[in-house]
Parts: sequence; structure tokens; C-alpha cells
Amino acid sequence: MQSAPIRTIIAGAGLILLAGCEDNPRVVAYTVPKAARPASPATGTAPMAASPGMTQAVAEFDTPTWVAPQGWRAQPSSPMRKGDWKIGPGGAEALMAVTVFAGDVGGLPANVNRWAQQLGMPALSAEQRQKAVSPRPLEGSPDAVLVRLSHDGRATLAISAPHGGATWFFKLSGPASTVAEAESDFQKFADSVRFPASR
Repeated sequence: MQSAPIRTIIAGAGLILLAGCEDNPRVVAYTVPKAARPASPATGTAPMAASPGMTQAVAEFDTPTWVAPQGWRAQPSSPMRKGDWKIGPGGAEALMAVTVFAGDVGGLPANVNRWAQQLGMPALSAEQRQKAVSPRPLEGSPDAVLVRLSHDGRATLAISAPHGGATWFFKLSGPASTVAEAESDFQKFADSVRFPASR
């Protein structure tokens, strides 16, 4: 026969188990947020991020004039992206952009390497950069240079043009075949650029 203390313990345990049971148990769902995926690396012609200070600085620079070739499809611009066009057929479009930054934006070697990396190339050596760069004076920017890069079916033509304390970039990038077909118009566009007189 069980003693009184043992019977008391067994009865108490039974009450606890009954209290924990419900006739209609509820199912509680919890939502666990997924870990954020890292952002994909920038490719193509993704623009350089601009801080509010940079945007304010370039607002003081007068925009040059130019004549866009027929067939270039204008896109919305922004404070630092002064001109934007799509070129070529759908599925093989190249992008043409005119951007401006205060100062030299880290210097020509840094910009050439940034454009090379956008094409999936490693950073270029000094010798490789020298081969990729050639003089390409613009009206009002006699020290402008042309950068020519290509890799794995994609290509970039970019003119870096210092003027009035800023650096202007005229950059055509996309499928190598489209860029090659558009080069003549790109050069005509560059010839049409006219910088306002420095203040």
C-alpha cells in the first residue's frame, strides 16, 4: 500500500498534466526572418554612389552642350548623371552616360581599374593601363583621354575630361558588338561637346 506522501505526490503530478492539456490545442506559428543576402557586385554601368555633399558640389558646375546622334534613346538624368541614353537593339543594348564629379575622383588609374572591374577584369598593371589610354582632346578640355577596354564579349569606351575643377566622364559600355557599331557616333558626340567658359 502506498504511503500518504507518495499518493499526494502522484495526485499533484496528475493535476499538473491535466492543467497543461486543452481540449482544443492551439498551433502557434513563428516567422523567422531570413538572413539578408549580400548585394550582388556592381556590373555593367552601375553608377558610382554619390553622397549628398558630392551632389551639392557638382551642382555648381555648368553642364556642357552636345548633340546626341539620331537613334540614341534618351533616359532620365540625375544631378550627377547629366546625360543617359540606350543604344542598339533590345537584348544587346549599350548604355551611354555623361557624369561629373568634383576633382579628379581618385585619379585616372583608379577610374580605369574601376571600369575594368565592371567588365569582370582584374586590376590592370601600369603597362596595361598605358595601352588602354590614349589622348582624346575635347573642345575646352585639351587634356582629355580616351580609355578603351574589352573583356569576355563586353566593352567600354570612356573619355575622361578634366574641366574647371571637375572631371567629366563620357562612357559607352555594353556588348562589344554594339559598342563597336556605336563608336563612330560616340566620336561624333565627343566632337560636339562644348564646355562653357570657366568662371
